[in-house]
This record gives sequence, C-alpha cells and structure tokens, in this order.
Amino acid sequence: MKMKYIAAALLLFGCPQVGFCTLIAEKKGMSSIVKQIQQEEGLSVMDISRIDPENGKCALSFKTKQNLSLPKARRLIVHVMEKFRQKFNERWDLYSRVEGGSIDTHNIDITIDVEDFKSGDSIQKITHHDGKLYFTFSNAEQKEENYSEALRGVYGIPRDLAKKIISNSNKK
Repeated sequence: MKMKYIAAALLLFGCPQVGFCTLIAEKKGMSSIVKQIQQEEGLSVMDISRIDPENGKCALSFKTKQNLSLPKARRLIVHVMEKFRQKFNERWDLYSRVEGGSIDTHNIDITIDVEDFKSGDSIQKITHHDGKLYFTFSNAEQKEENYSEALRGVYGIPRDLAKKIISNSNKK
C-alpha cells in the first residue's frame, strides 16, 4: 500500500530517476549563486534552467537597465560567466549534478537583455553559447567573439606569464 503512494508521488514530481531532494538542492544552490551575481552586477534575473542531465548544460537569463558599449558588455558577460562558474564549482551540493563535478564555460549558456539601449553602437543583447559570445547592437548588427579572447581582453595576461612569453619569443 505504501509503495503505491511512493510511486504516485514520484510520478507527480515527474522525476523518478532523480531524487526530489536533489532537484530542490540544485534549484536552491543555483538560485543562491544567481542572486549573488544579480546583486553584484546590478542585473534582474529572468530565468534559471535546470541542469540538463544529458549534457550537463544550464542556461541563465538576465536583464539590465545599463546602457552598454561593446567593452562594457564584454566585461559584464565575462564577470557574470566567471562568477557563476567559480561559485558553482565551490558548491558541494551541486557537485553531483554535472559530470566530473565541475562546470566549465561550455556548459553555461547566458543571455543578458538590455532594456534601455540608446544609440546604434549600444548593445541590445549579449549571448554566450558554446564558448562564443554574440553581441547584438541596437541597429541589428551582430558581432561574434571567442569567449577566450574576451576573457583575455577583460582580465589580461598575468605579468609572470607575459614575461615568460616575451622571453621565449626573443629566443627564436
């Protein structure tokens, strides 16, 4: 008799292969991370997807009222991506939700819509998907950029690494 109730409860929640508590922990953990990012970056959260069990991907959607030029938009998406990735990987309650226990930039899709864009050179939408950034300008022009290039542009190369690269290139 009790087994019927347990089976019915699992069917109601639609997740017999994944425990209900696991899904709640995932939602709570991701919501906590996104709330921190929202406060730090001045964004509004539009949507947070579940982690897809097949490919380990998750999608985040934000909205901002900031008028963004390309450099500001690049900096914003890189900060959001890196903060989410770092905070996600620090959470033990999310460890089991992705293969290998950690998430990288290829597992995260982010969209940031700009509410108040002003001129033709301001950004209307920023999207990250599969290691690429897509900037849509208010005049419908679109620019694509590798995430690794944007990351390097925002954070630069550490001095020690730059010195090593320069000294190795001088030896040739």
